Amino acid sequence: MASITLRSTSITAIAILLLAAVALLGLVAANQDHDALTALKNGLQDPTGELNNWNPYSTDPCTWTHVECDNITKRVIRLDLGFRKLSGHLAPELGNLDQLEYMEIHQNYIQGTIPAELGNLKNLISLTLYNNNLSGHIPPSLGELQALKYLRLEHNNLSGPIPRELVGLSNLMILDLSNNDLCGTIPRFGAFQNIPLTSFANNPRLKDPELPGTGNNDNNC
Repeated sequence: MASITLRSTSITAIAILLLAAVALLGLVAANQDHDALTALKNGLQDPTGELNNWNPYSTDPCTWTHVECDNITKRVIRLDLGFRKLSGHLAPELGNLDQLEYMEIHQNYIQGTIPAELGNLKNLISLTLYNNNLSGHIPPSLGELQALKYLRLEHNNLSGPIPRELVGLSNLMILDLSNNDLCGTIPRFGAFQNIPLTSFANNPRLKDPELPGTGNNDNNC
């Protein structure tokens, strides 16, 4: 009888330790989301106070405006900052929001480059950064976002060639790179074969569509 009681006590202790470990991992992950969003806020100018309740001393970013979390995991899954009159830069730490599914930061005055770290967001379904003042190249790392269905980067100041890594986004449904300063050729294979050419319009330095086997013309782009 004593042996059975001891075994039962051991199992209970192990279960408690496992639950504590899971809770600790959840707390670490939540802090990771908190730190990433705090870094974003610190890099932005917010004239209308949209981010006023993003309190760096709060441990729960799920209570912040324009942030949505999963009900069970309490991890950030959506960031909705469209039409908020924000300016400044996108923080590389955004790449630590590893459960994020929707990043909507369109129709603002965001400057600087698109962080290559966004390629770490393996659960991302939608990335909309259109109608900002973003510059520099489109990061090839975005080709790692295999869950991505919607990629809208139109009406910015993006330059350089279209990364060939993007044609491997097998779930891509909507792509818009129009009204930028992209150059080179337009891929017309892989995920791009059903994308309308209007999605590349008003990039004066983009040349003819690039068909499979013809090679690209991005030299000196």
